[in-house]
Amino acid sequence: MGDIFYQPGTGASKHKQVSRRALLGGSLGVAAASLLSACAPGGTASPAPATSEAGVQNFYIPGTEEGPAKNVPQPMMQPNAQSKSLQGARAFLEFWMSAQNYLLLTGDSAPFIQANAAREETKRFADGLSRMYQTGNIWLISESSAPLDLSLEKTAPYEGPEPNSYIWPARVTINQQAYLFNREHPDKPAKLSSVVAKNVSYVYLTYVQNRWMVETTELPSDWKPSKVASF
Repeated sequence: MGDIFYQPGTGASKHKQVSRRALLGGSLGVAAASLLSACAPGGTASPAPATSEAGVQNFYIPGTEEGPAKNVPQPMMQPNAQSKSLQGARAFLEFWMSAQNYLLLTGDSAPFIQANAAREETKRFADGLSRMYQTGNIWLISESSAPLDLSLEKTAPYEGPEPNSYIWPARVTINQQAYLFNREHPDKPAKLSSVVAKNVSYVYLTYVQNRWMVETTELPSDWKPSKVASF
C-alpha cells in the first residue's frame, strides 16, 4: 500500500495542516477496496503460540494457496494500555499493531476497531477488509504472524503541538515475503510491501477521554522535536 492509501481523517485540529488518518488504510494498513482491486485482473519468524478457549496453546500455521492462516495470535490489550503513562502508551501501541496484523491475517476487524474505535475511517477500512476475506477468495500469506512490525526509535515520545498529544519517532518493517493471494487469479499475487505505505517515521498519539488514539503519521509543518514528554 503506497501513499495513495492515505485517507483524510475527521478530527478537528487547530493545526489544519495536520491530516488526521487512521493507520489502517493509512501508513500501515490496508484500504480494502484498493486491495481488492490490486488482487483483481489488471491490477521468517518463529511461529507464535495462540491460546484456544480451552487454554491450550496452538502454534501459528501460515496461510498457503489452499487457505488462510490458522491459529493467528489474538491481540490482548494489557490492563494499563489506556493509562496516561509511558508504559500505557507502549502497551496501547503494542495492542494496536497486533490488532492490525490480526486483521491482515484473519479478516477479523473487532480488535482493530477496539484499538481505534473513535475513528470512522478505522471502521470503514476494517469492515472493508473483513468483506474481502468473506469472499473466500483473497487472503494474506505470511510465514510470520506479524507481517508488520513497529519499532519505536526513542525511549519516550516528544510533546506534540496540542494538549495531550505526543509524537513518537518510529519505523515500520514490512515482511517482504508476505503477499495477498487471490484464488480466482493465482498468477497475480500482490506483495504486502507493494500495498502498504512506507517511510513511516513518526506516530502521532493523542490521549482523549481516558484512552489513547493514533491520529496520523504525518506531522505539522511547523513542528520540530523539542521537549520530551512527561506523563
